[in-house]
Amino acid sequence: MADGEPSQSGRKRQVKTGVGTVTVNSKQAKKLGLKKGTQISPVISKCCWVLSANESYQQAEKDLELLTGIKVGHSSIHRLVGSIPVLQ
Repeated sequence: MADGEPSQSGRKRQVKTGVGTVTVNSKQAKKLGLKKGTQISPVISKCCWVLSANESYQQAEKDLELLTGIKVGHSSIHRLVGSIPVLQ
């Protein structure tokens, strides 16, 4: 990845990003800072958090798809919001 060549090692997974769904392997995911098992990029996660703060999870799902063209289910949005660490 660093020298322009795609890395072929590691298990591949689909990640929803701001530019669409991208296939990355575990080595690339680590370099990008994605947590193990994550299928949604940090940018899309942030969009989900912001949308769900002002409306229902179902409406956030619809608005996210309308704004970005990326579908993330309302249950996934609910799990994402529940995983935000509480600031003290």
